[in-house]
Amino acid sequence: MTWLLSAGAGALVILAVRNLDKGIAAADRIAEATPGAKLAVQRLDLGSLQSIRAAADVMRTQQNGIDLLINNAGLMNPTRSLTTDGFESQLASTISATLR
Repeated sequence: MTWLLSAGAGALVILAVRNLDKGIAAADRIAEATPGAKLAVQRLDLGSLQSIRAAADVMRTQQNGIDLLINNAGLMNPTRSLTTDGFESQLASTISATLR
């Protein structure tokens, strides 16, 4: 529940999500649990270099840095598949996306 502590402490919590509808629903739940929370939802698909670059550009122009990064991405027992950039999906979302 790191988001709850961060939102409650007045931090801007950016939910970087692959699915915007689910991200907005999560932000609504956080806002309900933490009135006055500063929240933003940003589309980010760690399996796509284009999505990573686009999200980084938006965050770089709209934010004054990131003070705390909490990663919660990964795939559970996926069938072997490749991202649009040709990387194995598990590797792309859990390891290489954070290095790009």
